[in-house]
Amino acid sequence: MENSQPAVIQIVPGFQVQAAIALELLLAVGLGAVLAWLFNIWTHFQQRIVASGQIRQKNLRIQELESKVEQYQGEIQSLKLVLPPASADSSTQ
Repeated sequence: MENSQPAVIQIVPGFQVQAAIALELLLAVGLGAVLAWLFNIWTHFQQRIVASGQIRQKNLRIQELESKVEQYQGEIQSLKLVLPPASADSSTQ
């Protein structure tokens, strides 16, 4: 807070602000913190979008695999009906 000397900040060409250096530093730190927070929110939002797409793809893959399991179970059941039962004598031959 000892930096109470005024300094000029040119925000855009033709627009200048004069304030104490300490105040300017505090504003700069605050603005940096707000920008870092906004960037964090933005990257978190992007990660959620990517994750939701991956979850959707994995759910579709799970559905495909579950339908294949059901299909294979049906095929096994139909083969059990066609094949003769295994006897204990046939295993010793």
